[in-house]
Amino acid sequence: MATTTAEKHCLLVVDDEPDLVHSVQDLLRYDYHVLGATRAAEGLRIMEQEPVHIVMSDQCMPEMTGVEFARQALQFRPNLPIILATGYSSAAPESADDLQLPRLNKPYGPEEATRLISKLLLEESVPQDMGTHDRNPASVPGRV
Repeated sequence: MATTTAEKHCLLVVDDEPDLVHSVQDLLRYDYHVLGATRAAEGLRIMEQEPVHIVMSDQCMPEMTGVEFARQALQFRPNLPIILATGYSSAAPESADDLQLPRLNKPYGPEEATRLISKLLLEESVPQDMGTHDRNPASVPGRV
């Protein structure tokens, strides 16, 4: 029997490269309900409307960095697991030291991504039925 979207954890992928967002959506669609955003502001809007359980964000994006995106997301969802994906340095950006964001170095395969996502969901004990009741969209910084 196929797993329905309601029975899967919701993963939000935020990356300014549409091809990468679509690839991750395609590769992980059997394990997660995968939403995609090609702009950080779009990712924040999706988080207002959808029960996102975990986020994978690119570090280098034009409007704001992945660290800046994480800071804003964590202001209204403090326990949300956020993975910082980057293709540049294996060292975490200095501005992220206090956040202790797990990193996923590009290029990565579906097994590596799934392993890290599963580990974080287990560590955070994120229930699949976590809904919008635990968020306050009005408190999202920069909300239009």
